Amino acid sequence: MMYKLCDGVVYEKVCGVHLLISTRKMWNVLPEVKKISPLQGGFCYGIQEGMSEDTLLDRLVLPKKIETDVLRTAYHRFTEKMLEEGYLIKEE
Repeated sequence: MMYKLCDGVVYEKVCGVHLLISTRKMWNVLPEVKKISPLQGGFCYGIQEGMSEDTLLDRLVLPKKIETDVLRTAYHRFTEKMLEEGYLIKEE
């Protein structure tokens, strides 16, 4: 399954803090800024770059080794939550 950030949402890393930022047209729908974890930031970077799930998980640079199944589960939980909240949409 491929995802993309909702139109009007961008991922940025500012001073080491990972953020999902809503542009002005989305302020009435989503919070202006949502802080996310570094791992979630890695997920968002890959999604923003149009990477497939496998490519994204393969290219993540992590400070310690995490088993692929654990990483994949974290990715699925994150994407499900972001779909529900309106930050992501499924790409067809």
